[in-house]
Amino acid sequence: MNCAILLAAGSGARMGTSVEDKILFPIMEIPVICYSVKAFTDTKKFDSYMIVYRDEAQKEQILEVLPSAFINKYQLRFIKGGDSRQRSVFNALQELESLEEPPEYVAIHDAARPLIASDFILKLLITAKKCQNAIPTTKLSDTIKQVDDVATGDSRLVHDLDRSKLRSVQTPQIFDFSLIHQCYGKIFESNQNITDDSSALTFSNIGINLVLNDQPNPKITTKNDLGYILYLLNQNPS
Repeated sequence: MNCAILLAAGSGARMGTSVEDKILFPIMEIPVICYSVKAFTDTKKFDSYMIVYRDEAQKEQILEVLPSAFINKYQLRFIKGGDSRQRSVFNALQELESLEEPPEYVAIHDAARPLIASDFILKLLITAKKCQNAIPTTKLSDTIKQVDDVATGDSRLVHDLDRSKLRSVQTPQIFDFSLIHQCYGKIFESNQNITDDSSALTFSNIGINLVLNDQPNPKITTKNDLGYILYLLNQNPS
């Protein structure tokens, strides 16, 4: 059994006041979260879904926009998020661990990434089944500089980083469930802070498997991202 965890509990503070909830915001008349739901269901490889929500009001709104066919067909669970992304993920993993039959593989996806493609999810799942984990990445095209002094000023000491060795990490990240649950447990036991799920594996000295994604998969963080995603959807309306 495979489970997809859709993270929707973020505060969206960087969106400003123009968008009440980026997860529910309609792009081409479709709420953002529904794009991810369709991408995963189109793979026909996920038996259950868990949505991590912010509060009861948001939970009810999510239920209102989800397709009824999706709600009726799949094992859909909700779990309340925590005060950080890693706490939200761990809440979901703990809930799945408590089931009589926990999933074999779990995909952890930021629901604010509506452009994830079904064929790429399948590619990640194949890799995860071979290697226990699969992490989507993209190469960097910009020159990256490390700033030693972050104080404001006209000049500061910086170091150029070798971009050929750098990767931008995305979601969904797919893991052997037992592995990611155990590694997340160690994160909380050690009071570590992470913003990326694969970092839980790295903390336990477990290698991660990077899978290059050549398709746009941006995350909605500010209101400017909405225009960019709309542009991309118009370029590829299918």
